[in-house]
Amino acid sequence: MGIANGCRSVQQDVPATDNDVRHEVIVTGCVTKYGRGIHFCNDELLSGANHNLWFPLSSEEDWFSGIERVLMMNGLAENVVKLSPLNDGEDYHDWKVTYNRRNV
Repeated sequence: MGIANGCRSVQQDVPATDNDVRHEVIVTGCVTKYGRGIHFCNDELLSGANHNLWFPLSSEEDWFSGIERVLMMNGLAENVVKLSPLNDGEDYHDWKVTYNRRNV
């Protein structure tokens, strides 16, 4: 990953939450003429009713921070632990995102 792929913040060895429950989700990041956005694949809440919901990211926000912000704003995560690259194209990236589930 690294700065070249838009990832400036990585948390190494972040401990799991109280019940040691970590979750994973596949996320696609895309750059279009309208800006950058992320899509959560196969997530009941964040994929959208028609499985085509995209969340915009500001140009100042790196991919890691943007994904973490959306997961936290929607009450799913305490924090993101890591982004594991799956596929990279010229205008898109696919990651497996590991995060600590929010305990309610």
